[in-house]
Amino acid sequence: MNIPDIIQDVINTMKAFSFSSITQIPATANFNLVINARDVQYWYVGANCYLIESGFTFYCTVLAIDEATNTITVTENNAHIFDTRTVTEFGLDINYKHGHPSDVFDQLNLMAQHPDYKARRFPVLALMQDFEEDLEAGIDETPIQLILGTDTQPHFTASERYTYSFTGRRLTALAARFIAYLETSPYVHFRRAQAEKIDRLYWGKDGALGNDENKADDLIDAIELNINLKTLNTC
Repeated sequence: MNIPDIIQDVINTMKAFSFSSITQIPATANFNLVINARDVQYWYVGANCYLIESGFTFYCTVLAIDEATNTITVTENNAHIFDTRTVTEFGLDINYKHGHPSDVFDQLNLMAQHPDYKARRFPVLALMQDFEEDLEAGIDETPIQLILGTDTQPHFTASERYTYSFTGRRLTALAARFIAYLETSPYVHFRRAQAEKIDRLYWGKDGALGNDENKADDLIDAIELNINLKTLNTC
């Protein structure tokens, strides 16, 4: 499995959350889900999420969180109402991209122009390419760079960015969750010490990644993860 597909597999695993019950609020397209207490830390009001019902994916937005009962209230974005008994998966809608930084930003800009995708741009987790692979016997060792980001405001101070993005939008918690799931991937040999985390404040229009050509229409706060990834070489 190549590296972009390995990262996709990790995201597919980390974005799904178990729930003990789901109930529809009568006469609305709103639903209450009771999740594990340890998972409440990853959610916030306004977060993008999804429900899979009868094989179809429905995109939702978090309306409220009751930490006392571990209940998340979501609304289906297109006002669909369905049988809660056939919901098989609930999770955070993470926008995964990979490619050259300018290509990643171009994809985000295109999503911003489409009403069905604009609200689903963030959080974004991007694998930046290209990367150089060091081939050993049975193991490929590759330094990779990942960006986990959310939209932000230009007037925020550094402390406000930590409150809004890194804590409020759960960037720090999601980065830790990604690392934890990467450690359990059957495709890699990875330990937490092999990852470097850098908080990146106020990226976007003014030359993210140190390149003035890499411009997004959005301003983002982000966490950069530099990982020395060792993958199984089956060639």
